[in-house]
Amino acid sequence: MSNSVPGGVHDAIGDAAQTVANGVQQATDRMQSAVCDGIVDTRRVIRAQPIVAVVVAFAVGYLVRHITH
Repeated sequence: MSNSVPGGVHDAIGDAAQTVANGVQQATDRMQSAVCDGIVDTRRVIRAQPIVAVVVAFAVGYLVRHITH
C-alpha cells in the first residue's frame, strides 16, 4: 500500500482547502463588520437617548444579578 497521493488529487485537496479558508476569512470579515456596526449603533442610541440607555443598563444588571444569585 502506498502512502503517496497522486499530484491531481493533491492539487484538488489543496484547492478545496483554499476555498474553505477563503470562506472562513469572508465570514470572519462579515462578523467583524457586524460587530463594529453594532457598537456604533449602540453608541448612537446612548447619545440620542441617555436616560433610556441608563434604564436599560440598570435592568440588565438587575436581571443578571438575580439570575446569578
